Amino acid sequence: MRPPSIDALLNSDAFETLIERYGRKVVRNAIREFQSHQRGQPGKPRQSLDAEGYARNVGERLNRALGMRGEAVFNMTGVLLHSNLGRAQLDPELSAKAARTASGTVLLELDARTGKRGDRETSVAASLQALTNAEAAAVVNNNAAAVMLMLAVLRQGSRNQIIVSRGELVEIGGSFRLPDIMRAAGVRLVEVGTTNVTRADDYKLAVTEKTAAILKVHTSNYRIDGYSSVATPQEIVPIAESAGIPLCMDLGSGCLIDMTQFGLPPEPRVSEALQQGAQLVTFSGDKLLGSVQAGILLGQKDLIARVNRHPMKRALRLDKLRLVMLQETLKAYQDPSLLAAQVPLIRQLARGIPELSDLANGLSDALEPLLDRGFTCQVVPHHCEMGSGSMPRTEIPSVAVEIQGPSQAALKRLDVRLRSLPVPVIGRIHARSLLLDLRTVEDLEPLLSNLQFFSAS
Repeated sequence: MRPPSIDALLNSDAFETLIERYGRKVVRNAIREFQSHQRGQPGKPRQSLDAEGYARNVGERLNRALGMRGEAVFNMTGVLLHSNLGRAQLDPELSAKAARTASGTVLLELDARTGKRGDRETSVAASLQALTNAEAAAVVNNNAAAVMLMLAVLRQGSRNQIIVSRGELVEIGGSFRLPDIMRAAGVRLVEVGTTNVTRADDYKLAVTEKTAAILKVHTSNYRIDGYSSVATPQEIVPIAESAGIPLCMDLGSGCLIDMTQFGLPPEPRVSEALQQGAQLVTFSGDKLLGSVQAGILLGQKDLIARVNRHPMKRALRLDKLRLVMLQETLKAYQDPSLLAAQVPLIRQLARGIPELSDLANGLSDALEPLLDRGFTCQVVPHHCEMGSGSMPRTEIPSVAVEIQGPSQAALKRLDVRLRSLPVPVIGRIHARSLLLDLRTVEDLEPLLSNLQFFSAS
């Protein structure tokens, strides 16, 4: 029996979802590969498949090969800023507003008053300056790029050495290490102090005529307990000033507000770093700021001017959509009454346990009848973490639905079924339980609607 034509399959309703998810040409290639696989098994009876059968087989092959990158999911892991799940959530209304603006032609680099070319970052820079009292600002595509660009700018002829405490030589996600970024920027690392103790004199003794800057790195993704001590920016500023070099700081997580209002420990704020004497500060846009992926540089006008003139800056610049979205987020920070409404991370941190408990009870009631025999479902206290290298070991009180099963293998199969829903539900297996944390779920109805496709078989 001849298999159906590829065009006939592509035009059938069965392939509509796959084409929407992966694109027509990718699906066409997958159908062709599946048919070749079928023909390449001599002696084995060829399956007689209809369009739905083809879609099921081709879909499984595509999911194994490509996954569902870019698909919406329910993040119920208990990690608010999950790097594997896109970090900060964006407000739907704010995102739609930004998309409407950026979808057409916009005044990106044209100055409407003069008719001449302008600066694409003018509005974003003005907002950042207003929020932090920085002299100037620049943005690039992520914080690793911001740090690399900052270091490249600081290098001036034979002045190519950057002093960093040994206790601040961090590794960020994906095995990217600060020393690697420094080498890529063309500067030499000078380590001072020890892993647990670095004093001001350690910096002072390391300064030479080849020193370009002192760099302090906020160790946002780990903490050292026990006997430890680090020199403060206030102790280092006089050393940098007397040597005629800048003190720079990489804050990583990018906190603009007081986090203690949510019952969290204090986190270094960008404005505080500038007040303490840092001449350049870098941080992320999609961590505690709660916006799009971006790397932000703030500091003295002359240094930011050098950043903007550097050839690397053009290669690392933001596109119009992310610039517009970042600006919308920064506008929300300028009006405290809008902040929780328009920045999901802030909204999620402000939610109370009673609200989360109500959501968890509703989910538990809906999910329990769908589970196989041998599974139990209950609402339990839980703790979230910030994630993405922000506020390590800080426990955020939350509520979760805890599912216990007859075996670890059964729990893993259940986890796969939840991840296979039209909108995957991503939880966390811990010990003999599958935990579904509710802090990042703001509306239960879409989640319950999604469960109608749940199969317990």
